[in-house]
Amino acid sequence: MLHDIVVDTNVLMHCTDSRESRQHASVELLRRLLASTTVLCVDVGFDLDSARNQSHIGHEYLKHLRFGSLGMIVVSQLAQRKRIRFLPKRPSDVAARRKINRLITNRIDRIFLGVATNSESSILASHDHQDFPTGKRTAIRAELGVEVIEADECCSKF
Repeated sequence: MLHDIVVDTNVLMHCTDSRESRQHASVELLRRLLASTTVLCVDVGFDLDSARNQSHIGHEYLKHLRFGSLGMIVVSQLAQRKRIRFLPKRPSDVAARRKINRLITNRIDRIFLGVATNSESSILASHDHQDFPTGKRTAIRAELGVEVIEADECCSKF
């Protein structure tokens, strides 16, 4: 069973996009997340109130998820149920930080990956193949022990 997970904003957004081929998988991932005891990991400072939020992942969620969207509803429910874990945005290990910086150029994606590195299950659900192409996903798994996988692959881990 999956103890915790980091979910990229694009997976949450795909839940409401009927043109997206991964919509069903995204919805199923959120359904399984809510039905389980798995916690959502974000960086320290997360708050659903944008005025109090200091989290970069929280900022991404609040910026891109519409009020009332399935993604925002699930994040809100997890917060209400105290099923959000706050983790540092960077690994404490300097070598791991260097690997992340070498592998990923996008600053926000580095944070998602850093939080996943600090999580117990080391899973990042992401549909971003521009910043996380197959080769980089393989390198991230080999060098950092983090699986960057699609929503449908995450579903099998619950």
